[in-house]
Amino acid sequence: MGVGLYGENGLDPQTSMSIMNTYIIPIMFYGLEIVIPRGRCLETLNIQFKKFLKQLLSLPKTVADPAIYMISGMLPVEAQIDVKILTFYGNITRQGKNSIEWQLAERQLNVKSINSNSWFSLLRKIFLKYELNDPAQYLVNPISKCQWKREITSKVQKFWIEKILNQAKLYTSLKYLSLIYKPGQCHPIANTNTMNSREIIRIPTKLKIATGSYILQTVRAKFKSNTELSICKLCNETEETLPHFLLTCKSLEDIRKPILEDLINSCSEELAAFNMKGEHFDILQLIIDPFNYMTMLRNEKVFKVIQNIIDPKCRRLCYNLHCERYRLLQLDDIKKKKRK
Repeated sequence: MGVGLYGENGLDPQTSMSIMNTYIIPIMFYGLEIVIPRGRCLETLNIQFKKFLKQLLSLPKTVADPAIYMISGMLPVEAQIDVKILTFYGNITRQGKNSIEWQLAERQLNVKSINSNSWFSLLRKIFLKYELNDPAQYLVNPISKCQWKREITSKVQKFWIEKILNQAKLYTSLKYLSLIYKPGQCHPIANTNTMNSREIIRIPTKLKIATGSYILQTVRAKFKSNTELSICKLCNETEETLPHFLLTCKSLEDIRKPILEDLINSCSEELAAFNMKGEHFDILQLIIDPFNYMTMLRNEKVFKVIQNIIDPKCRRLCYNLHCERYRLLQLDDIKKKKRK
């Protein structure tokens, strides 16, 4: 995949997803409404699709699967193939009784059992999964293309939104990521209110922190218990956890203090207008994903305040701390090499 498409020197996630929908998805899923992949073939497609999404979002391979769908706004492979199958069947129902496809559909739906390997038997299972009416009913009473598209889109999205959000609740690594999943739209945390390259560069760091995939010493110590300690290498005082890194590490205080004070002042001033002044705010949650508090008041103005004022400051804080941390770690490595 081209370097300019993703990563710290690439496009923002929303643009990357649009390009993927335009150029990659049609080719990747071409013809799969006819030859329906199952078993290992479906799993291979699924693995490759998730790999693409993780690359575009600059996330590691180990990130939880629900996170990539929530952030990218993409439907899983199975859902997208189901939509293609349902769309294709909708075209058959509107062809009329004189067409061969319509006659074949009528015969197969009447003759084949749901357990057979027929295409129409698999179609029945898809109808049952999304709680649609019997497929034979649409042959007798076909509905318009627009109405059919609205119906299947609504049913498929409802099913997968519920499934993915329920899965996300099971991952402790996603406890700071707000449960927002709108197919076709990137998660607010991955969007910027500007096309400024400086803002786009900051997105990957924020996404890693929000999905629990940002590597700190506590994570390294779990996998390299014999060679790595969980103690923060910057201050050498306590374990380097996410709260320590974002809020309390003394070595990062000069970077943190002015931005954090500005962030707290902005929250006090801007959110007070929405009667949220008395609400209890977890400062760690606010820094990682302030959109979690958007659900307190389902107000478009609250969303815009968070998106335009609060979230850019949170993103800036995370990115500056990240850069300073790595700068200090590199200096420490250089000093150790000189001693040797």
